[in-house]
Order: sequence, then structure tokens, then C-alpha cells
Amino acid sequence: MGSQRGPGRGPVVVVADFLGAYSLRLIPGIREVLQARDVPLLVHVNDYFTPGVSRLLRDIVAGGDLRAAIVLPMSKAQSHDDLDELLTAHPHVPAVALGTASGQRPTVRADNRAGMAALVRHVLDEGGAQRTVLVRGVRHHVDSLEREAAVREALAERGLLLEEALVVEGGFSRDVTYDAISALVRAGHRFDAVIALNDEMALAAVDALHDHGLDVPGDVLVTGFDDDEMFHPRCTLTTVSQQLHHQGRRAAELVLELLDGAPPRDVLVETTLVRRSSTARALSGATRVAAPVPAGARLDMVPAGQAAATNAALDMNRAFMSCTSEQDVLRELGSKLPRLQVSRCFVVLHEPGSEERPRERDGRLELVHPGGGTHPGAEDAPRFPVADLLPAGLRHELEHGTLLLQPLGVRGHELGYVLYEQESLLQHTAEVLRMDVSLALDTIARHRELETTVSRRTEQLRREIDVRERAEADLRAANAELRRSLHRDGLTGIANRSAFDEHLAWAWGHHLGDGGELSLLFVDVDCFKLYNDTYGHLRGDAALRAVARAVEASALAQGDLAARFGGEEFAVILPATGPAGALVVAQRMRQEVRRCAIEHRASLVVPWLTISIGIATVRPRAELQPRDLVEAADGAVYAAKAAGRNRAVVASAVPVRLPPR
Repeated sequence: MGSQRGPGRGPVVVVADFLGAYSLRLIPGIREVLQARDVPLLVHVNDYFTPGVSRLLRDIVAGGDLRAAIVLPMSKAQSHDDLDELLTAHPHVPAVALGTASGQRPTVRADNRAGMAALVRHVLDEGGAQRTVLVRGVRHHVDSLEREAAVREALAERGLLLEEALVVEGGFSRDVTYDAISALVRAGHRFDAVIALNDEMALAAVDALHDHGLDVPGDVLVTGFDDDEMFHPRCTLTTVSQQLHHQGRRAAELVLELLDGAPPRDVLVETTLVRRSSTARALSGATRVAAPVPAGARLDMVPAGQAAATNAALDMNRAFMSCTSEQDVLRELGSKLPRLQVSRCFVVLHEPGSEERPRERDGRLELVHPGGGTHPGAEDAPRFPVADLLPAGLRHELEHGTLLLQPLGVRGHELGYVLYEQESLLQHTAEVLRMDVSLALDTIARHRELETTVSRRTEQLRREIDVRERAEADLRAANAELRRSLHRDGLTGIANRSAFDEHLAWAWGHHLGDGGELSLLFVDVDCFKLYNDTYGHLRGDAALRAVARAVEASALAQGDLAARFGGEEFAVILPATGPAGALVVAQRMRQEVRRCAIEHRASLVVPWLTISIGIATVRPRAELQPRDLVEAADGAVYAAKAAGRNRAVVASAVPVRLPPR
């Protein structure tokens, strides 16, 4: 039925999987154009950690009254494919792709080739570079392919060939790039320029060169692409601006053209070369250079409003720890919304599905801000199809302004959603309203389910004397689940030291019988005392929770256990895992912590939070004890810290403890 409809009269939806620097510079441009035409905007932020498209988005595309969609690049291939499939199945929602070539719908993209060609000309013609290193992105990524082709073409125009020995894989990743540039320097390769296909890799190259005694730009010119405006203590980065604000405007204009009946077309947005200090020896008095930072300015300062919102988020997170009901959570959320600079907010929780309408879902409105208060679970709380987003009496709220829509849930289990508006979009608020509220509601729901299970099974035991043995077994299982919930760390929510000790004893005994390998990872947050001294214990607690989520998300196999060992130390037990597999988990863990992007300007390593990891592996046998494995992993993490931190070190062997004479 949906495919026979025309465009709706509701909002235009922007679909993103992360509210970060990229999307936060695109959305204001989209909003400007739509506001001028009195077209409301809805920004749906998918769960970055869950591949695919949320069921909520499927509901509103299939059954809602959307005018059109603007699709931002998806970080995961499955999310990209699912979204393409969803929009193809519902052509009544015209769509524009932003930033990534679609092939199925009109696209707005930056002119990668022209921007990269201008950058190469700057490095060669103005900088006089003779031997250039190229740091690739992802081999099959369209931006990476186009930018690399432009580099090769610009060199060929001058009769130069790119030396393949100087082409390295960066994977759009800081750590991969740092290692690749370091390897080039150690191998004795000589070069005077590094062209990286995005800014993150370029800044990693700056660090690698500096750590090997090379000056930027004195010895080597370094350039990036994207103009992410990342702060770096050693230089400002020459790069190419994608004109993201303008891209957003053009995408909105293209959507309006489609709604007015114009034929689809693609738009290529001009890029701009931005010269900064990383190529300073290539600059002249007539060259346009990005304005320097005024003397004495603090580059780490954030707007006062954002700082206030961050403090409110930390207060709310702390308050959530003592909440025992949905009403407690929503009351705390409602009280903090003004400090979070949220002007409008609606929280909807899902009603259980009905047998009569298994494919349709109803929601109940639990919070309305301002003025509506909270009424979780109340009989008179409005119920309505979630495809409508709001009940009939509030549907007018969707007809103006810009609303952000985020599913609430954990590990792909959707509990509901939050719909809110901010005058200035703040990434931190989006993360709080998605992650912290989701975790608080999920914890309460799971405890309620557990309590209900125990109560029901206890009653069964009393009534069904003839099946007492089976009922008692069920009761023991439920009580065991309750005990496991008591083995969670109160601050981080992951397993605690007691759970670690029990699980290690179990894994040791298991492999003592089958002769398999058992690995243990010790994880230490680098320079954490300096972090607490700089940012305070409230942000220190929030940082530990983020690291704990990253550590737990990296232990994927059945039987793995991530636990807080104490203070800023974590431990991960990996049954049936050798040193190579443990190292893969450790590197995944470092990447997950890096994605958290937690600023740490006092760090002795890099200006963000990092971890050091010690790895030890053993085949349990009679002459060894679990503490021998613990001591080996502890020694390895000290070796990692002694080697400069922000790395993983594998213990050479687990020493055999000799019995006393």
C-alpha cells in the first residue's frame, strides 16, 4: 500500500548512525533551507553499535507521513544495505544520498578529485616536494579511490610516478597510520611529504614523524583531507574543506526540487584548499592561510552552554544509579532537560505487541517537556501507533522546527524512543539521551523481569507440590541470575572482582581437563590520576564507564568475561584463546576506546584517553595456579606502560612457581 502513496506532508527525515563532527556540520545547512520553506526536519540517529536499521525507522518509513529522506553515510555496510532496501521498498518517500555515491537515488557529494588535485599542486609546486608518501584510506571506499586517483593523476601531469614502496595502508585509522609511517622511517625510506586521504591519518603521521625525530614541516610536509578542525599540539593541518554546511544546504535544496516534481540529479560540491602550518615552508605572503589561534587562547575550551549541558548530563547519570523505577528515571531526566538545553522532549516506551496486530506496535507517551510531566505506566497515558511518533493531540509538534529522534534500547532490543529539540545541536546530549537513558531503563526492566520470574516460580513451587523438584530447579536458576546481577560493578555496570575470581577458577578447571589454552588480558587506563586531577572525579567516573563499555564490547565469544579488577584496572578472561586471538581482542579494545574520543589533555601519551594492555596465555596444568596467569598478565601490562603506554604487550611465558623447600 505504501508504494502507491505520494509524498507525505510531515517532516523531512535525515538518517544518520552517529551524531559527530561530520553530521553536526551538515545538519545546520539542511535546517536553514528547510526552515526557509517552513518544512519541519526530523533527524533519526541510528544505534551506531547495532548493525542494520532500527525497527523504529522501518515503522515510520512504512507507516508514517514523511515527505522525504536525506541519507548520510552509514558506518557499517549492513546498515547501508538495509537502508537502501528500505527506501527502495517505499518509493513514496523520495530520498537523497549525502556524501556517498548511491546509484539508486540523487546524490550530493564533495568534489574529491578537484580538492585533492589542488592539494597535490600545493605540495609539489609551492612546497617543492620530490618524494611523496601516500596514505590510503579503505581500499574499496569511493572517497579513498577518488582521492588516490587524483594524487596519481596530479603526479603524472608533472611526469612523476608514485613510488609503490611509499604507498601505505592507513584504513582511515589513526593507529594503523602511525604504525605504517613509523615502519617507513625505520626502513630508511627518504621522503619529504606525506599526503593522507583524511585528517585523522594525517595527524597520526605528524605524531609518527615527530616520535622518530623528524620535523613537520621542516623535514616533511603533511596534508590531510576533510578539514575536521582537529586540535593538535604540534601544528595546524593543511587540508581540503568539503564545505559540509554547503553540502547540507544543497541536499535540502535537492529534496525540495524532488518534492516540486523536478527530475532527479546529482550535485558535486566544490572543495577548498586550506593552507596551514603543516606545510608552512610552502607558503608565501600572497598565499591565503587559515587564521592563527590568538595568543593565550585556550584551544581546549568549549562553549559555556556545552559545558553546562555536560555537567547536567554527569549529574543525571549519577542520579540514575539510584533509580529503581521508570518513574524515577523519567523524573530525573525531566528535571535536567532545561540544563541540557533541550527545549522540547517526548519519551515514548513501547507497549507489548498484541496477537491481533503482531506486525504493528503501539507506544505510550511517558514524558512531555515542557509542561506535560511524567506518567510512566499510568492507565491514562496516551497509546498510539509508533509510526505516528506522537499521539493525535501532539502531532502538531512534528510540523515545525528540528526534532532529533533516537531509539532507546540496549544490544538491539528497542524499549522506545526519545524525540527532542535543541537550538544548537550538542553531540554530548545526544549520547546521554541515547546511551545513559537506555541503560537506566534497560537495567530497571531486566530487574523487574527477574523479580517477576522469581515471584512466579516461587508461587508455582507452593502450588505444584507434585512437581516440586522441577519447580525448585527453576527457582535455583532464577536465583542464580539474581546472584549474577549482584556480581556487577556498581560504577561501570560490568562484572566485578568477585565475578572475575569465580569465572577464572571455572575457566582454569575447564582447561585443566581438556588441555586447551586460556588467555588473560589486564587493561589499565593510562594516566588516569592525571585525568581525575584535570577533569574531576565525576568525569573520571563517566570515563571509566565508557572504557568499561568498550572493554566489554570487545569480548565477543561465548565464555569471555570482562570485569572491573579495581580502580582504573580491568581484566578480560578469554577461554579457548591463544596469544594471537588475545592480541586481536586487545587491538579491538584499543580501537573501541579510541572511538569513544574522550579528551585527556593532561595525558603523557596523546591528548585523549588511552589504555595499556598486558596479555598472558597458558595451558593450565597441575604445577601452575590461576594466580600465576594473573601475575604474568600484570607484568605484561607494566611492560606496556614502561614501553610508552597506549599499546598491548604479550608476556613471553607464564613462570612455574616452585614449591617451598
